[in-house]
Amino acid sequence: MATSGSIVVRCGDDLVALRRTPDWLEGLAGIARAEVIVAAAGDPEGTARLTWPGDSTRAALMNPGAAEARGGILFLLPADSFPPLTALE
Repeated sequence: MATSGSIVVRCGDDLVALRRTPDWLEGLAGIARAEVIVAAAGDPEGTARLTWPGDSTRAALMNPGAAEARGGILFLLPADSFPPLTALE
């Protein structure tokens, strides 16, 4: 199945938020056709990640995550926010 969209989750040293966000994203309609990329900063021992940029500014986290994205639509999301369940539709 082709990827229709990419969700880049920015997490700046907020492990609690990062633990809740993937669970929420699993409930989104259409999530099976999307990819989720986490761009994190902070404690590498306590945070699961795909991309680990060297800096923790918003741009320094989002840009490498966006560069890895393969979807036709790019959705940038801070780890402490929860999009509507129909956001991918």
